[in-house]
Amino acid sequence: MVGTISKSDALDFLRGQWYGHLGCHAHDRTYVVPISYVLDGESIIGQTKAGLKIDMMRANPNVCLQVEETRSIAQWKSVIAWGRFEELKGFEAIAAMTKLIDHLGPQVEGLESNRSPRDVTPGRHDDKPQVDIVYRIHLDEVTGRFEAP
Repeated sequence: MVGTISKSDALDFLRGQWYGHLGCHAHDRTYVVPISYVLDGESIIGQTKAGLKIDMMRANPNVCLQVEETRSIAQWKSVIAWGRFEELKGFEAIAAMTKLIDHLGPQVEGLESNRSPRDVTPGRHDDKPQVDIVYRIHLDEVTGRFEAP
């Protein structure tokens, strides 16, 4: 049976997850990249480093997040959320980062590495200085589908 997930159930599903795929589009290119996140009310909070994803979201703040849970080819859930990117600064960024660390810290603590639970995204591979960028995606629309036996 294939069905539709209500908005409230889709938000509950997003709230219980921590990983998805962010789609952004700018300069005639579409880019889909994995992100970790926390749902805060009806907004997604994320943190990243400078790079193509941020450049594209600054150029075109309209983005899409897809999150799924797959148990088998015939048992899955998928939620898609459309929204608008906003870069956070100052106290707002600190408060958002606290929520992100609270949500993702247990995932990072379980890693077999020397990564701190405060490092919710991996460091650069070239050891150059990095700037943490905290952002919010204000959700405009959320839909979901599922298949179950």
